[in-house]
Amino acid sequence: MGFNIYLIVVRIFSTILCYRIAKKRNRNPLLWGIIGLIFGIIGLILILSISDDQKDYTRTKHSVDARGKLDRF
Repeated sequence: MGFNIYLIVVRIFSTILCYRIAKKRNRNPLLWGIIGLIFGIIGLILILSISDDQKDYTRTKHSVDARGKLDRF
């Protein structure tokens, strides 16, 4: 009985922390809250291991303009 209560408390704690961390890092808080509920501590480790910087992948090192000329940054 005591072990089940411990698991419930850990899952609720993980859900709340995953939700707050995801919101702070501009991730989907509802999704990460559900991940925290299902996976517990593992979900918390996952959200903490993902970097919070959003990279812009629209510009590459080399791009071609409308005339077909290669621009280098």
